[in-house]
Amino acid sequence: MARMPPSAVRDLLEWEPQRQARELWQDVLNQEVDINKLVPEWRFQLAVTDDRPFNEYFVLRRSLTRFSAFLENTRPFNGYFGLKRD
Repeated sequence: MARMPPSAVRDLLEWEPQRQARELWQDVLNQEVDINKLVPEWRFQLAVTDDRPFNEYFVLRRSLTRFSAFLENTRPFNGYFGLKRD
């Protein structure tokens, strides 16, 4: 509590201004729940790691990187059906 900024204390007291900040903080700490009770037994099978990304942004970045490399290795555009561009 000693290191809590005054703005954080104001936020904490916003809904119950008649109580003390230390008392409210103690209420929060008294309601601590063991994480193992919240997470199912199969929790380690769904772990997200940095070495195996699987969201759409990874796919998009990977695809764009490969596509840009492909474009760098292609010939310049000469127009459609053999027609030259001006």
